[in-house]
Amino acid sequence: MLPLNIASNILFYKGSFREGKFEGQGILHCKGKLKFDGTFHKGMRHGSGVIYF
Repeated sequence: MLPLNIASNILFYKGSFREGKFEGQGILHCKGKLKFDGTFHKGMRHGSGVIYF
């Protein structure tokens, strides 16, 4: 799961949404060059993915 304080650091998200939350395959870019490329469920990181620093 993503740390709770990461929500305020999100620059952008490219992927699917369901009921206003990240869902399915997507790429999340955050301040500080952190990037997560993987699967989301109900707005949270879920299953496989890669974190880039």
